[in-house]
Amino acid sequence: MASIAFERAMNEISKAVVKEALPIDVNKLVDCVTRISDETCAVQVFDSAAIASKTHVLGAYLNALLTFKNHTNRAKSIGMEMLLFVALTDQIHSALEIAGAKPGSKVVAFASSEEAFSKIAPMLESVVAFDPGRAHQSAVFKKLGIKSAGNAHSSIMQAMAVSRLGP
Repeated sequence: MASIAFERAMNEISKAVVKEALPIDVNKLVDCVTRISDETCAVQVFDSAAIASKTHVLGAYLNALLTFKNHTNRAKSIGMEMLLFVALTDQIHSALEIAGAKPGSKVVAFASSEEAFSKIAPMLESVVAFDPGRAHQSAVFKKLGIKSAGNAHSSIMQAMAVSRLGP
């Protein structure tokens, strides 16, 4: 079970890597991500069409770390917990459908450090900084059912918090 120290993660959040890329083979990439994520690093890939911004990914990471610290996590790994937060659901199957990496699509790759990212980099091509425009953000918000009240960063963070309140 992942148990990255929360304090360490807060100090190292500035070292996190968020890139957009095209996977050479998405299935092999997902298998690799699952194998290398452990107590010393967190790595996850998402469908680019489901990620509104870098804040969306980093917010999911911090929320996932909090759930593990507070023992309220719903998944067994930080990466899967991130996927739940990104997709705004508590159902793993739904999260995979909404935000899981898909064959033939670009991914947003997250790694808690450059060292962790270097472990998946050979499986990616066309790697660029993830910096989507407003049209992309609006499309993601619509897909996730988020009503933006001006500040996109606040809207996505609020939606993540509300996603855990339940019905």
